[in-house]
Amino acid sequence: MNMRVKSVSIMVLVLLAIVSVPQTKADLWWNYDWQYRRVVTINNTGDLLTDYQIKIALDSSFDYSKSNGEDIRFVDSNNNELSYWIEKWNVSGDSIIWV
Repeated sequence: MNMRVKSVSIMVLVLLAIVSVPQTKADLWWNYDWQYRRVVTINNTGDLLTDYQIKIALDSSFDYSKSNGEDIRFVDSNNNELSYWIEKWNVSGDSIIWV
């Protein structure tokens, strides 16, 4: 009986350890209703940039949005939504977005 209690206790502890693993930032998702995401990493080894726009170029292989691009969103590493503007949108060709 004592061995059975120890076995059950160990299994409960293992289960609790698995269930209580905290989520990493990469596991967090801005909005789970949106099914597609693409990570854009910006490496800057120079000065701190503030209010600086980044050009995002999409080619014809990007077909995950509505025909007018109205469902595209950009968020920072803290899941704060970022402002952007679409310079050029072509559902079957190249598109340019500034974030």
